[in-house]
Amino acid sequence: SSAGGLLLSWEAVDFGRRGAAVDLARAESGFANAQRSVTELELASAAADTYLGVLATEAALGAARANVERLDTFARSVRALVQSQLRAGAEQSRAEAELAAARNRLTEAARNAELARIALAEALGMPGARLVLAPGALLQVPMRPAEPRSFEPAAHPRAAAADGQIDAVRARDRVLDRSYFPRVELQTALSGRGVSQDIDGRSTGNGLGLDVSNWAVGVSVTFPSLEIVRTHARRRVEAGRLEEATAHYDRTVQALQTQEARARAVTAAAYEIAANTPQQLQGAREGDAQARARYEAGLTTVLEVAEAQRLLA
Repeated sequence: SSAGGLLLSWEAVDFGRRGAAVDLARAESGFANAQRSVTELELASAAADTYLGVLATEAALGAARANVERLDTFARSVRALVQSQLRAGAEQSRAEAELAAARNRLTEAARNAELARIALAEALGMPGARLVLAPGALLQVPMRPAEPRSFEPAAHPRAAAADGQIDAVRARDRVLDRSYFPRVELQTALSGRGVSQDIDGRSTGNGLGLDVSNWAVGVSVTFPSLEIVRTHARRRVEAGRLEEATAHYDRTVQALQTQEARARAVTAAAYEIAANTPQQLQGAREGDAQARARYEAGLTTVLEVAEAQRLLA
């Protein structure tokens, strides 16, 4: 003989359980997307910061190289004056020492520039690549904006991620709130039976055909009474997680406001320094030229020239 059947079960009344589960999935998906935005922001910020660092080290390398060239020219002139017995030999030693120190600083600047380029390649996901930078207007003195842009901490990706965590915790709590409701399921059964002998013993076939069919329709109600205690405990856990997520959101917003205030202070000082640096550079160049002229005229020692060149560098 043979038998086969099919049981179909459908939850006719869910008391909002399915909708709560869908809301939980959407909340967790939104939280994951917000975390992805935070990661993208951190990667982009790190790459931009590293890029500016490369430009800074390249500028420092150029300054160090120019300083070595100036000190090398000055050392040759001092060497000629000492050989002509117009200057003391100690001045040649001091000029050579200043030149050696400048070469060491040039080596350090070249090392820093190379390390910065390696860090930039890593930040861009291209380790070991040789990058060609296009600084554009970044090497020029920036113009200070008339009015700073407004900042909304709640719109920041970190705040959005923290808010998404709160939504996910609340959605889990709503699911738990409906987990101990009864389950009402509509069930339908279809079955078939096949036999190889009739009731009087005569053979009717091999019994593989399901020639006798049957069906049934019913309703089952399941009440998870023992789930109430466990659900209450889990809801207390979710309540603690909700407090933690809310505190994390408040702390994130406060941290963003503090970072924004610090950024404004740093930016304001940077604009002031950027506006003052050209005057500082011009004064250092004039001081270096005057010190060289005074030294060539025999009115000062090599120490004044060395100090002027360090200031210019």
